[in-house]
Amino acid sequence: MEQTFEQTITVVVPTINGSGGGTLASTGASVTLVTGLALLLVITAIAILVLLKRRPAYRHALAIHGRRTLMLLLAFGIVAGTGNVSVLAAPTLSVGANQTNLHVTVPQGGGTATATTKVTVDTTNSTGYSLAAELKQAEPGIGISLSGGNVSAATALTVGAAPLGVKQTAAAAAGDATDIALTFTIDGTVTAGTKQLKLAYKATDNDVPVVINQATCRSGDPTSGCQVDMDAAMIPVAYTGSVAGAQWSKADTTTVGNWYDYSAKQWANAVTVSSASLATYQAAPAGTVINEADVLAYYVYIPRYEYQVCRPNASDLVTGIVAAGCPSDVTTPYDFNIQFQKPTQTTAYNGTTVGGWATHPAFTFGSTALAGIWVGKYETSSSDTISSDVTAAAAVAGGTVRIKPNQNGLIYQNIATQFATAQSFTNPTAPNFQGLSSATTDTRMARDADWGAATYLATSSYGKGAANPVYINNCGDTNTWTNLNKRTGWSGTTESADATTDCALGTNDSGAYQTAVGQQASTTGNPTGLYDMSGGNAEYTLSNFNHVQADWGSGPVDGFPAGNFPSSKYLDVYLNPPFAGDYYTSNDLCTWATCGGRALHETKSVQSVAGYGQSWGSDYSIFVDAGYPWSVRGGFSDNGSYGGLFSADSRNGNAYDYLGFRAVQSRM
Repeated sequence: MEQTFEQTITVVVPTINGSGGGTLASTGASVTLVTGLALLLVITAIAILVLLKRRPAYRHALAIHGRRTLMLLLAFGIVAGTGNVSVLAAPTLSVGANQTNLHVTVPQGGGTATATTKVTVDTTNSTGYSLAAELKQAEPGIGISLSGGNVSAATALTVGAAPLGVKQTAAAAAGDATDIALTFTIDGTVTAGTKQLKLAYKATDNDVPVVINQATCRSGDPTSGCQVDMDAAMIPVAYTGSVAGAQWSKADTTTVGNWYDYSAKQWANAVTVSSASLATYQAAPAGTVINEADVLAYYVYIPRYEYQVCRPNASDLVTGIVAAGCPSDVTTPYDFNIQFQKPTQTTAYNGTTVGGWATHPAFTFGSTALAGIWVGKYETSSSDTISSDVTAAAAVAGGTVRIKPNQNGLIYQNIATQFATAQSFTNPTAPNFQGLSSATTDTRMARDADWGAATYLATSSYGKGAANPVYINNCGDTNTWTNLNKRTGWSGTTESADATTDCALGTNDSGAYQTAVGQQASTTGNPTGLYDMSGGNAEYTLSNFNHVQADWGSGPVDGFPAGNFPSSKYLDVYLNPPFAGDYYTSNDLCTWATCGGRALHETKSVQSVAGYGQSWGSDYSIFVDAGYPWSVRGGFSDNGSYGGLFSADSRNGNAYDYLGFRAVQSRM
């Protein structure tokens, strides 16, 4: 903070015979006038406060910042009325007694004169302050120079010049006084009379370095260890509903913790909205309720972080681990140790040290270090019933693709079509354009690394944690087997509940995402987390074995032209070598460099995989291979205990009735 104090210097130029040069020039508003205005401010402020207290309707009409302004007005009135304006700012600044208006007599006809003043600064700022001087008003023919503090030689001051640095301290000072010497030079053109110069002193607290706390990721907090990077077309939202009814409102991004606070398991959420409503929501104040009909997609932020690597290689033992911060036994889920990072921070890992720290690989997109990733809150969905590749294509062409709760999961798409659907969210000519800028935002399919980043955060103190498994979305059409996730955001009553058809919207809403049961399917245990990470539809990730494409004789079934994969930044690849085993034993060849952060070997309950359910929580433990080269994560609604955050499976990339995908945003 800073304070400026203005000193008026009245220079008297006598006549040749020595008599006074006339009355003193005015030094500004009279004390009586200032006191009167101050009293009026006090009376006005008190009257408004009383009126607001008596009339609640008016009280609510005045925003919080308006009230603060009113209180500042009241404080200023009181202070100005007592003649002590310095208490309004830190540090406080004053000059010696009777020196606010400094009087100097100078010779007529040319010559010099001197005067001294004492400038006192008080600050409690531990890093000290700086003091500067500036000439604000000059008089023709009269020059002024200053010395004192760190200015050893008299230095001329001119109006409009940069302020002269007088003193710099590096520690708090109470009553720190600086003697100032002023020298006036008068030329022969100066006539008799009173002249007036104005000199301003400014004291400024030195910047206090902000100490970043890597354990904190919280909105409105300058010490926050994370950084949220968001497309201009997204609206930050906070949950304002209840278990009886869901509701989201525009978040207050400045008040500490209002939008997100990861230590409280409140993750950052944002929505994209229809083009017709975007400008309205952008201009709306915080607290404005978001109309569900306007929402195109919900996204959840996974901030950049580093995590402690407790099992660098699949060949490492899963028991008897000796490393500070790591559990000695990783046969069952444990909370990942996580520290948030800014994009300028990268923790390199040597790939072998047990208990070492590594920036999670999901936060590298090509050559770009990401502040975080926005992940679709739900599986990609549609209000249409998706029962075939024809209805899936119609949903895309008709512009009904969404990322919303209480909808049908988007299935019957091969991987190439899923990737194109995700990319269309930034294409202004596409039916499912979300208003996102392709110049700064890249929408894509999740990779295994992205899946791992979300699940590791969920399995930490910032998410639901290892002791509270994420429940399965067990809502599916198991009668006709044509719509295996017919309600996004749904939760079964247990971690591995059997599939059910009794989950129709409006008929049975007991597992809806906002209910007490529904929140168990969230990665946070509350409505701010990710849903459908266990069950619903299993999800293809853009992760492949050795650039292999399954071909049934008429071309690759994944939909990509033969040998023509997306850019490497979109793709996780498991090369052969080293992966030369089958869909079990290739798990055993993982290292941190090839599988780290991807919820593969680090989340297996055994050292050497020999069966289906050997990921944590008895989830699937199947690796990609030449026959099924594309990764599948999470399991689907009928998978029971095989489905879950740590479920790893594989398929050939073709369209199926139980395979959807999750969209991710990278900010470039």
